Amino acid sequence: RYAVFGWDDRPPSEPEIGPDGIRIIPHKHAADGGHTYRLYGRGRPTSLVIDVPSGMRLIDLGAPRSYGPALNTYEDEISGSFLWLSPYTGRHAGYLMKTSDSWTDTPADVAARFEALIASVREVPLP
Repeated sequence: RYAVFGWDDRPPSEPEIGPDGIRIIPHKHAADGGHTYRLYGRGRPTSLVIDVPSGMRLIDLGAPRSYGPALNTYEDEISGSFLWLSPYTGRHAGYLMKTSDSWTDTPADVAARFEALIASVREVPLP
C-alpha cells in the first residue's frame, strides 16, 4: 500500500486571502484578533465580513446539521466562550461560556469583545 501526501505552502491555521485582499476565516482553525475576516459557509466565502477584536482567537466550528437558517458556532479559543452567528445574514443567537459542567454568562470583558464583533458585521460583496 502506498500513501499519497499533498504539500500545502501555507500552514493550516494561516487564513486564506480572498481576491479582494480580505482574509477568509479558516474553518476549524484559529483566526487571530485585530483583523478583518470574511465569513465562510456551505463550502465557500460569503458576502459578510467581521472584525475580530484584539484579545480573541476565533475558531469557526461550522454549522450543526439542522433544518432552517444555519448558524455557525464560533469559539473564542482564549476565553472558551461560544457565539452562534449566521455567516449569511449576520443574525446571531447570543454567546455563552462553557464550564466543566454547564453553560454560564461570559465575563464582561469577553461579552464586550463579542458585542464589538457582532456590531462589526457588514456586507462586502464578493468580487
